[in-house]
Amino acid sequence: MQNINSNSGRILLNNSIVQVGLQWKEKKGKVDLDLAAEVYDSMTRLDAIYFKKRQSNDGSVYCMDDSKDGIKDMDDEQLYIKLAKVHPSVQAFVISVACHSGHKFSELENIKLEVRNITSTGTTVEMIEPFANCHNHTASIVCAIRRTSDGWVVQSICKPMKGTSFEDFSDETIGCLKQMGVLDEIMIQEMRIDVKNGVKFDVSKGDVVNMDGLTKMMFGLGWDVGSTRTDVDGSVVLMEDNKVVEQVYYGRKSSTNSCVVHSGDNLTGEGNGDDEQIHVNLGSLPSNINKVVFTTTVFTSGMTFRNVKNLFIRMVSSDDSSSGKELLHYNVESDGEYQNHNGLVVCALVKKDGIWRFIAIGSAMTGRTVS
Repeated sequence: MQNINSNSGRILLNNSIVQVGLQWKEKKGKVDLDLAAEVYDSMTRLDAIYFKKRQSNDGSVYCMDDSKDGIKDMDDEQLYIKLAKVHPSVQAFVISVACHSGHKFSELENIKLEVRNITSTGTTVEMIEPFANCHNHTASIVCAIRRTSDGWVVQSICKPMKGTSFEDFSDETIGCLKQMGVLDEIMIQEMRIDVKNGVKFDVSKGDVVNMDGLTKMMFGLGWDVGSTRTDVDGSVVLMEDNKVVEQVYYGRKSSTNSCVVHSGDNLTGEGNGDDEQIHVNLGSLPSNINKVVFTTTVFTSGMTFRNVKNLFIRMVSSDDSSSGKELLHYNVESDGEYQNHNGLVVCALVKKDGIWRFIAIGSAMTGRTVS
């Protein structure tokens, strides 16, 4: 039995499941709508679940089969969020709908999206969106399911958009999250590397650095492990959007075309300076690669980042005009967020509109190896 809750700001139970259901009928011809959930922490998008990637990395979010015609009697597409499994760093899920076939909402009838809260006592409809203001548009940022000090809430957005995918209006999505206070305006402000003068940045979690004009660089990873023998490994994941294309780590030290090269594994973390070095040539990366993600993992069984101190990553230019100059340094503080984990996303290089940017992330993950 379904109950209707008229208050879209109602707090969701932390141990419940959120179900998002999308229904539509075409007036004529086939219309393909796509349901998506983007996952955000306080500074950037961490993941996106949609028809090309149907499950989040931690399994907390997943979507059902992709409908291309809207002929089902009930939900044509469904998406689930298991709130109890969501990582503590996640602050919001943004739910959007886009017409992949390029049709406008005016070419549909009986379209609606429902956000439902499934608990042991039944299912409650938290929000119903009929897309009344979207007739001349092809997409909509529907709502955010976001974390608050009291628990999870559903917040309506209902912002009409143009585009055939959530990627087409990512700036508008970020703007909505800024207005809600999910994204920290100060944390995501962008700095620009001055390659000519070699100005160095000491960055903090959430900082974004514009790397325009820089092609070749070395990333040095370093850490201390005290008296306990602890093996920490640095790795790189090459991605196309949210799809993993290739991985470079101690067991596979070079990418296919050698645009990313790993120096090898330091098993102890002893000594000063870099424990591992990774060389990157952005100019040689395949054109489909738009994310280069740096991770560290504690490989030693039973150990976590509680056993690791003074973790840092630094970037040194290898370009001819500025070779050897350290351009940025990120000290990853061992705070409570990831001390009990054995995996950490340190930072990422992200390409948008042809420009690469460095993002200091410092978010926990689980796993003893990059895979």
